[in-house]
Parts: sequence; C-alpha cells; structure tokens
Amino acid sequence: MVLEAIERYREQGERSYHEGDFEQATAAFERALAIEPGESGVQVGGGDALAALWSAKGACLARLGRYEEAAACHERAARIGPGDASRWSRLGEVHLETKHYQKAIEAFDLALAVDAECPSALLGMARALSTVGRWREAVEVARKFSAAAGRPAPVRGGAILCHE
Repeated sequence: MVLEAIERYREQGERSYHEGDFEQATAAFERALAIEPGESGVQVGGGDALAALWSAKGACLARLGRYEEAAACHERAARIGPGDASRWSRLGEVHLETKHYQKAIEAFDLALAVDAECPSALLGMARALSTVGRWREAVEVARKFSAAAGRPAPVRGGAILCHE
C-alpha cells in the first residue's frame, strides 16, 4: 500500500513536470517523500526510489529558480545514491547556475569519478573550468565530451555552453 502511494505520487510528479507545472510536480514529489519509509533505498519502479525522488524534486525546484533548495535536494539524492553520475552532475549544474563555480567543479569531479564519460558532467565541467579561466583544462574536457557524446561541445561566442 505504501509503495503504491509513493509510485502514484511519483507518476503524478513526472506527469506534472513534463506538462511544465513545476509547482504541482514539486508538491507531488514532496508527498511521495513524506511517506517514503526511510533512507534504505526502497526499490520503486526499478531504481533507487528515494534518491530518484529527491533528484526529481531538485529538478523541479531548479526550474522554479529555487536553486538553494534544489542544490540541497540534489546533494541529498547524490549522497543516498552516489553511484549515479547524473545525480552529481545535476548538483554541479545547480552550482553553475548560482555561480558557485568551485562547488560545481567538485560536484562534476564526483560525477566523473563514477562515470568518466558522463556527457552532462563533462560538458558542465568544461563550462565551469572555462568560466573560472582554466582554459586548457576546459578544452581538454570539451574534447572528452566530444569523444563520449559523438559530437562537438556546444559553443556560443567562444563560451562552452552547459545546455544547448
């Protein structure tokens, strides 16, 4: 019964997110987290449910511009499920958005320690490094991104973009 309720709220949150209703999606993920039976990593829908819920809530909050809360959610997701590079990468992206470049670099480092070819982490790291003037490293990481993703890193006005 508890797992069905969590799954129902998760599905509602995903549906609302894809419809662009980030407030409603956040509320649905919060309801699911409120009944989550602990931080044991209960399996719902074939994955690490708790970390996925925190990550989803973080994505909603980032879309709403609530970056500090989003960073806390992504960090919690990454600590619960540290073996998923995308969780660390999402944390890095939020830190990039808030101009906390050293924190972003640290989060992308953790993502790349899990998966050295994670495209989002490579692209985010290249952007963070170029932003702080570490050009040679940024170019090297952008090349790794190109090799991993099979396409060049997106560039606009000489700057490496995190998102296209």
